[in-house]
Amino acid sequence: MVSLHPLPADAAALHALRRGHPLALPCPGELTRSLRAHLPPHPGYAFSWGQLIEWPGDLPDPDCEDYTGVRWSIIPVSVWQAVLPRLRARGGHLYQLLEHAWLDGAYCVEAPLPDYVYLDTPLRVAVAGFITLSAADACRARGWLADSFLVDDLPEVLACYQENLLWWIDNSRPPRMEPQAREGDRA
Repeated sequence: MVSLHPLPADAAALHALRRGHPLALPCPGELTRSLRAHLPPHPGYAFSWGQLIEWPGDLPDPDCEDYTGVRWSIIPVSVWQAVLPRLRARGGHLYQLLEHAWLDGAYCVEAPLPDYVYLDTPLRVAVAGFITLSAADACRARGWLADSFLVDDLPEVLACYQENLLWWIDNSRPPRMEPQAREGDRA
């Protein structure tokens, strides 16, 4: 299972999240170029378990039709690191697993959500995502994420996601990869 021992950097990331001060994040080294295309180039927060990416919401506030909400996506780097040995032992690669294992990790989120936070359709490289519709809701959601969800509920979400990835590794065959022609090779 994923180890979620908080590091001092996690406390700093939670503080930055509460204040709404995301930082530029490097793309996780575990992702291939094709998977990086699924990761929005937005700032966020770096934790020992992975990243929480934050970007402007694209759904209008029903009260004023302005786009002031926020989206967050949970990028589970520690889960990928935990499943990689078994995946590699079976001859698979992370990009194959994430591209072909049609998992909706959002169903691992069993914690009740506040009425101002909605479960978002996750990115291929995210376990789950959240969205708010207004700036006021985004401020309240930052507090909920930092003080409740990421601290109390995320360990169970990541464990569920890891369990499902391991099931896919053990119970499905990696798709057959056709050899790529090198530049200059004739057909």
